Amino acid sequence: MSNILNAPAPAPAPAPAAASKISSYSILSVPFYDTKQQQYRKILCVNSGSGPVAGPLAARVKLVHPPRLSGFHNNNHNNHNNHNNHNNHNNKCIHAITASLSACCAFMTPDDLPELFAFLATNGYTVDLGLTKLAAKHPSITPNSNSNSLVCIISYPHFMPAFHTLADPASSN
Repeated sequence: MSNILNAPAPAPAPAPAAASKISSYSILSVPFYDTKQQQYRKILCVNSGSGPVAGPLAARVKLVHPPRLSGFHNNNHNNHNNHNNHNNHNNKCIHAITASLSACCAFMTPDDLPELFAFLATNGYTVDLGLTKLAAKHPSITPNSNSNSLVCIISYPHFMPAFHTLADPASSN
C-alpha cells in the first residue's frame, strides 16, 4: 500500500491546441465606372462569398453599389424585362479594395497589385497558386474588357484560442 501513496502524480493533460479555420477568397479585377473622373477603369475586389472578409483586409474593403457600366442595354426596346430592372441598374454590390485605410473612395487597380501582395503577405494571407492556376485554366466566360477577371485566390487562417481545463496548471494563475 505504501507504494501507491509514494507514486508520482500523473502529468497533467496537455492543453488542446488552438483550433483554426481557413477562409478563402477570390481577388478579381472588375470593370467600374468612376463617376468623379468620368471614366471606366478596372478595380480590385474581393469575392467573399456569403460572409464578411476576415483579417486585416476587412478594414480595406468597402461595400460599393457600382453604377451601371453602359446605358446601351436599356435602349433595347426588345428587352421585356426592362420595366422590372429600373434603368438596367446593377443591383449587386461589390467588395472593393481601397487604396489605403484612410481612402474612402480611392480603389486599388491592377497597377496596385505589388502593394496588395505585400499587404497580404505581411498580414498572414496566403496566395494559393495551385487553385489560381486551376481556375485560370477553366474560365467561365471568354475574357474581355467588360468582364471580371481572376487575379488570384487567397486564404486567411483564423486561430481560435485554446481552452483550458482544470487539470491545466496554466489555468490556475
